[in-house]
Amino acid sequence: MLRKAFELNSLRGIWTAVSFLGIAAWYAFLTANPVNLTTADLGRHITNGKLALSQPGVLASNFYSYTFPGFPFVNHHWGSGLVFYWVHEIFGFPGLSLFYLALSIATIYFMFRETLEESDPFPAIAATFCAIPLLAYRSEIRPEAFSMFFLALFYRILARSRRGQGQRGLFLLPPLMLLWVNLHIYFVFGFFLMGVFLLDSLATQYMRGQKLRDMASTRLVKILLLCALASLVNPIGYKLALQPFQIFQNYGYRILENQSILFLWNLGMIHSILAITGIVFFLASLGALLYAWLKDEKAFSLSLGIALVFCVMASLGVRNISLAGLFLIPVLARSFDGLGSLHRGGERLLRFAPGLLGLCAILLNTWYFTEYAFGRPRGLGLAAGVNASARFFLDQEIRGPIFNNYDIGGYLIYHLFPGERVFVDNRPEAYPASFF
Repeated sequence: MLRKAFELNSLRGIWTAVSFLGIAAWYAFLTANPVNLTTADLGRHITNGKLALSQPGVLASNFYSYTFPGFPFVNHHWGSGLVFYWVHEIFGFPGLSLFYLALSIATIYFMFRETLEESDPFPAIAATFCAIPLLAYRSEIRPEAFSMFFLALFYRILARSRRGQGQRGLFLLPPLMLLWVNLHIYFVFGFFLMGVFLLDSLATQYMRGQKLRDMASTRLVKILLLCALASLVNPIGYKLALQPFQIFQNYGYRILENQSILFLWNLGMIHSILAITGIVFFLASLGALLYAWLKDEKAFSLSLGIALVFCVMASLGVRNISLAGLFLIPVLARSFDGLGSLHRGGERLLRFAPGLLGLCAILLNTWYFTEYAFGRPRGLGLAAGVNASARFFLDQEIRGPIFNNYDIGGYLIYHLFPGERVFVDNRPEAYPASFF
């Protein structure tokens, strides 16, 4: 399988494989942080998985608090909790860290592999290395890693189909959607990707003068409809399928990960290097878009349009920074492609410009994240002493009701439920906005 993936029968294939292993090691180093269970959501996710199959209330109500135990809540990541619980039960927290790392590296591999289809190895390697710090920005064990994985896989399948390769791969999308909708709320972006590729196919067929009934894109329409049906196959039904469009209707608490880069920068809560890097990547994308428009490179424009959407999302909410990094890989690879073409004169200068900006981003990210990574504890599993406060609570036989803050709700749920319920936990949508 590895030989087929990287063409290891050639020197070029061996060099590409070794380079990707280096990229994976670099990502592992940046993200190998012990789990700070105290302020993470992970404890609640594991408890969700433990109870999901036996306690239906965990799927559709607040469930864990004594303040609003019956408040309606759509548990849109219940499947992730199930996976985390099973892995945790078998391999413990170190195994959970390794599982999360493997899932993330698989995500990077799918995007890297797709980028190799459109670019030479060096631009693909450079672009992936450039994006790694952005991908490493969200290193905490979260359900969104499943969305990252499925987004890369969807993009790979759709792009191959667009090139006329692996048309049957499209029929994998509905069963993949069935899994995705039960794992994380970002399944909605699977429909976004299918919609973008469908519009591209319709536009291409129209410009070729082909009739709608003869279009190959009708296959993608059918797949999209099957995915829509698959999104209804979940224990909560249509309410879960519609949750991406309703989740912010009852959101009474401002959480950091949903804030814009500019907002956090002004408050001094995000490093200026990260903000500058976001600007650099955005400028690189705009430069590349101009080049694609002038040269009529439709495939490049497609990937760039997708990347720009996620760049805008990242600027509006920092939780999407890793998504932007993922989809900038193929875009920057195309930009770097111009670095080897300067001998042809000025015709590819516009492609060289975003490539140069991307190289600046590499240097900025490498400096900042290396400094950041070396300044933190390294390792897998739980951080040292993280369970001491919960053990003290239990050993001293302290009784509630507990008056806790928002951030430590998941930690208390993991250690104390069902013996004790919490005042609040880190799910704004699970409590009335008036409560906050």
